[in-house]
Amino acid sequence: MIAPPWYHLRYVDGKAYPKDVYATDEEYFADISKAVSTELDILYDAGVRNVQFDDPNFAYFCSEKMLKGWEEDKTNTKTAEETLDSYIKCYNDSIAKHTEKMHFGLHICRGNFMGSRHFSEGGYDRIATKLFQTLNVSTYYLEYDTERAGGFEPLLHLPAHKNVIVGVITSKFPELEDKEKMKERLYAAADVIAKGAGQTREEALNRMGVSPQCGFASHEEGNLLGWEDMKNKLALVRSIADDVWAGQP
Repeated sequence: MIAPPWYHLRYVDGKAYPKDVYATDEEYFADISKAVSTELDILYDAGVRNVQFDDPNFAYFCSEKMLKGWEEDKTNTKTAEETLDSYIKCYNDSIAKHTEKMHFGLHICRGNFMGSRHFSEGGYDRIATKLFQTLNVSTYYLEYDTERAGGFEPLLHLPAHKNVIVGVITSKFPELEDKEKMKERLYAAADVIAKGAGQTREEALNRMGVSPQCGFASHEEGNLLGWEDMKNKLALVRSIADDVWAGQP
């Protein structure tokens, strides 16, 4: 599903909605949350039990360049931190009545345009505590295919009851990653998660998965991969999973 507060960050402060309709951001987000909750009612009745939100906007709050620009822009009436808090609240209000009966996930990446064009850089460190501990989703699908996503240290903040799908396989280029190196990266992530939650590596691995860092067609033009390239990438994901989680589906 599209991120509930998606368009709010796309427009200059005060332009995301008509002021004669909503007097404040809080009124705007409250209405969005009601609409999303209603949509989830419909989806639940249709048999949906797993919902994934796609929200690259969270990656902006990892970017020092963006945060510096935010601070310098005197038209902003809220700090970046206050805005992040309002987005998390919008999510939590949207899914509040469904968290006991539906599984919610969140995907974050930093842009996936042709030629690896992206819109933000920076690890998850700045938002990790709020992202993992305040946002009430159960599974995080995180970009980890390039250095601009940072290290695994933010996963120290992942609670013991939550899951993470580690996107170490890139969907930007057709070249295949080295399988053994990707397995090593997954084990390194598991060790960080285990340390943060007071678990063993095996216990941490039981809350993990592997995937491409993003979809193969994040925009109309697609990426620099053909049909066979995409199949090869997914076959690599399957092969890695079979080694790391042997005997599991």
